[in-house]
Amino acid sequence: AVGYNTNKKNEFAWVENSAWTHGKYVLGVTSPVFYTTGSQAGAIFEADIAMNGYLQTWSTSGANFTTDVMNVAVHEIGHFFGLQHNLYPNKSKPETMAPSADPYMGSRTPEQDDINAMCFLYPAGSGLTCSASKDCPYVVDDGPSGEYYAGQISCNGGVCNGPAGSIPAGGKKLGDTCVSDLDCDKPLFCQPLSGASAVCSQTCNPSQSGSCPSGYTCYAYQGSTTQGACLKGSGGGGSKKAVGETCTASSQCASGLCVNSGGKTTCEKPCTSDSQCGSGEKCSKFSGKSYGACVKDSGSSTPDKKPAGATCTASSQCASNICVGSGSTGTCVPECATKACPSGTNCLPLSSGKKGCFPGGSKKLGESCAGSSECSTSVCAPNDGKYVCTQLCGSGNPACPSGYQCFQVGGGMSACFPAAKKAGNGEACAGSSDCVSGLCIGSGATGTCVQPCTTDAQCGAGYACSPLSGGGGACTKLGDKQTGDPCEKPSDCASGTCVTIDGKASCTATCGSSVDCSCGFECTTFQSGNKYCTAGKKVACVDNGAACTDDGECSSDLCLNNVCTPTCSVFSGDAGCPSGKGCVRLEKGNPKGVCSTKGPEGFGAECASDTGCKGLFCHQKLCGQACNPFGPNSCPYGMSCEVAEGNVGTCVLPAQAGEDTSTGVDAGASEDGGAQSGGDGGATSDSGVSGGADGVAGVDTVSGQVPVAGSGGSGGGLCSAAPSGEPTPLFLLVLGALAVTVLRRRRVA
Repeated sequence: AVGYNTNKKNEFAWVENSAWTHGKYVLGVTSPVFYTTGSQAGAIFEADIAMNGYLQTWSTSGANFTTDVMNVAVHEIGHFFGLQHNLYPNKSKPETMAPSADPYMGSRTPEQDDINAMCFLYPAGSGLTCSASKDCPYVVDDGPSGEYYAGQISCNGGVCNGPAGSIPAGGKKLGDTCVSDLDCDKPLFCQPLSGASAVCSQTCNPSQSGSCPSGYTCYAYQGSTTQGACLKGSGGGGSKKAVGETCTASSQCASGLCVNSGGKTTCEKPCTSDSQCGSGEKCSKFSGKSYGACVKDSGSSTPDKKPAGATCTASSQCASNICVGSGSTGTCVPECATKACPSGTNCLPLSSGKKGCFPGGSKKLGESCAGSSECSTSVCAPNDGKYVCTQLCGSGNPACPSGYQCFQVGGGMSACFPAAKKAGNGEACAGSSDCVSGLCIGSGATGTCVQPCTTDAQCGAGYACSPLSGGGGACTKLGDKQTGDPCEKPSDCASGTCVTIDGKASCTATCGSSVDCSCGFECTTFQSGNKYCTAGKKVACVDNGAACTDDGECSSDLCLNNVCTPTCSVFSGDAGCPSGKGCVRLEKGNPKGVCSTKGPEGFGAECASDTGCKGLFCHQKLCGQACNPFGPNSCPYGMSCEVAEGNVGTCVLPAQAGEDTSTGVDAGASEDGGAQSGGDGGATSDSGVSGGADGVAGVDTVSGQVPVAGSGGSGGGLCSAAPSGEPTPLFLLVLGALAVTVLRRRRVA
């Protein structure tokens, strides 16, 4: 059902293991297979749909932190019948066949444009009616930078039925993203950047001042002093950003490389090999390029940290070490104790003593608000019974403006409110009128000002909304007990959730799947339908150095002497190991090993064990070099890799190698009748992914911002041409003279 082999069955499946190789942000993949020659040319005879059940949590309700089945399935069913993406969807009401799933569930129901495309492919009468060619579908092709409009079906006799003689106008301006020159208004052209992105640009002379408009810099093509392209950037001067800082162009980075990975654009270190990257990193090369960027090695012993904006259940999961919220509702936010916040966000102190960056809204000081995200200061607090935008004051914060006074609001923080003799949260009060928040709990002089609330979202980090006996609610400080600790009431728990299981009350957290639970806990559905984290087996979550009972408990997949231990691969040699050490295998035939001190003997010397060799590899009593016999040849020049034991090979001279070293690899399974599968019919991407993953083929996960002359080589992908007479798995029906292109429906204004 993943779509590699034909079996004459139309299959719809969720891939829930590592067989899913398309990453987290591709939600679904469809693979139509059809004939390209003969009387049945263009007819789909099989199509499979595969959904990402490995890295996504699904639901049929569109619940928060889940992916809605219908919102993705209807899009993939469109591919099933031969439709493709609309490259320029309606922004306010996107079509079902837009490249990205609509987060507001709009992809569930087809729009008129989607219906017109179906009517064109499967007409009830003579065909899709039209008054002009603008009413007919576009023809889409794939280029080095992705899909683009290559032509349009023409309107003849009131019916869309043939290729048009003109190409649709571009409409994109200087600096807009593009995939082809056709996207840009003339005389602009589409300038590829390193990675897979490109922007509309214009020619310029780097030796002449002012050859580009304001805000743009003329970047010279390699080897030229008189020709270049206008791109956004300062063109030098000022401080450059360090690796890891956010960027919009490579010119901003001290490393000269700005890449997009996982929806976040940051300065990164360029590289051509792993040796140029730091410990725990590897060189991830751009598609079709000889260079790339240093990224975290997924095989290293340190687990990946989540970027800002990702969901979290603990601060340790975030790159910033700050997770704001509780249970499965937490969000990673950037820290600002050591560096400035991104534009449009504000640095606010947290109850933990840390400082995090929070997005600001448009409302000003004193205006009413329903949440902090509405305020330009990112602070919304109660004042005289209603919530208003305010700003922090006191130690480390600016003074309140004229007419405002600094009041304590709890959590060690103070905020500006209209000047009055009123008490802040946590201060004594005789009645609610004494409090800035408008709520006093208690009686007489024993009362305390607290923040009123109706939901937890109105309370700060570490607080929850607790009901009051007289109605309404108040923000109360949560305890520090973690999942699994005994509790008496919800406020005892850091998560604000205390449930009784088998007669024992303990702190827990809500969850969507076991991924949301702490190590040693799993997501369990209760009779009420609610899901909570309960005690379970530890699965690949125990950090290195911690106690363990078996390999499966460790994130490194190795429990050595009851301690989780970092692993390495003998194929990588010294990479990932401290200076003076290398990787030695744990057992013959298996490349997995641990870092060990190198032995004294060099290549070719006699040995009794791996640890006696400098290369930590002893085969047939001689020191050698380990290699992967089933991968690219990594042996020194003039040598080849021959199987030693199991999945481990040894580098040998040609004279030592076996007589037959060639390996035949089946490129794909063929079916009777001349059908060959392979390729991908299209992929729906998560709406937050930068650039849109509008298909698995040819999509780089990291993209730089360095201009290069020309479009370069092929963008690659899963689709490939089949021998004459055989069907080829393409993204859409082949129509007449457009047999080598992909059909897309008409553009929406």
